[in-house]
Amino acid sequence: MKDAGKVITVRDAVDPGSLGITLMHEHLLSTILTWFNVSEERDLALVAREPVTYENARWFRQFPYVSRENSIQADWRLAATELRRFKLEGGRAFVDLTSIGLGRDVWGIRKIADDVGIAIIAGTGYYVAQTHPWDFPDKSVDLLTLEMIKDIHHGADGTDIRCGIIGELGMSDPVEPSEWKVLEAAAFAHRETGAAITIHSMHEHRLGLAIIEKLVDHGVHPSRVVIGHLDLALDDWGYMRAIAETGVFVEYDHFGRSGAPERIPTDEQRIVAIERILEEGLSHQLVISQDLGRPAHMARFGGCGYNHILTVIVPKLRARGVAQSDITRILVENPKRVLPLGLTALAPGSASMQAVATLDRP
Repeated sequence: MKDAGKVITVRDAVDPGSLGITLMHEHLLSTILTWFNVSEERDLALVAREPVTYENARWFRQFPYVSRENSIQADWRLAATELRRFKLEGGRAFVDLTSIGLGRDVWGIRKIADDVGIAIIAGTGYYVAQTHPWDFPDKSVDLLTLEMIKDIHHGADGTDIRCGIIGELGMSDPVEPSEWKVLEAAAFAHRETGAAITIHSMHEHRLGLAIIEKLVDHGVHPSRVVIGHLDLALDDWGYMRAIAETGVFVEYDHFGRSGAPERIPTDEQRIVAIERILEEGLSHQLVISQDLGRPAHMARFGGCGYNHILTVIVPKLRARGVAQSDITRILVENPKRVLPLGLTALAPGSASMQAVATLDRP
């Protein structure tokens, strides 16, 4: 297998031991116009076109879908400046999960990586069905598989800049047929490349188990899968525990964000959930991040910025008695385990297979 055991960054293939503190789910350059909701009310329609400023960014963080300007982040200099804050706090690696449908720009990401001097891992694959390109219905599973393999082995979007992870793969709720097709292709691409798979799911109907089952049925070991946005289901520990028992990585990735829209919890609730994860002996399966990417999220405009976990959350964890060894496991050791290219066999009758086979269907 090409580059087995290496982490593929947008600059080169590196040893996992060189990564250090890693954010597992972020966005640097992206376009999220899918969710932009143009209002018929004149005042809101005017607000939608306003440039993001320090004064209005708080409004856009609370109501993110009313702003067209906040739905596009194409300023690589802004992204580099914000990422440098993370680096200055000790951050060393950054997973950019801007897949197809979210405005992926691997050339821009590498420009940022060169400017800041940090390891950035780019994602391949497709976001939710609403963002699939016009020719997507004509793409077979085989063609989608080949696209992902090419992105990882040779380079994405006509460049030699390689992706190092499959995702974020958009799974709607309920999952659309085209999204199941992408998931199947991702499984085949994983088996060819050894790249880990990370999933976007909002968990309204607790579909994470069905997604894991689909991947396992296609030969993906659960330890090569990250289930994202699970901090949106903190009120259902039974579901959380069932997800963890399959052997996947659990990802809490909305740190720094709370309240509207929908049901985003507070950082305090996430910290309590981390403590429970540790109590249950599952620290080896937890990764965390912030899922930032809109301009209003950036520190320049009063947002929490990419450094939030290091400057705010880590000190709070220490103050509550969380051991440094657990913090290091979550921020360094777990990413170091999941990000290298590699395959883990699914033996018939294995614990992972049995755990998935006995799950209640959602």
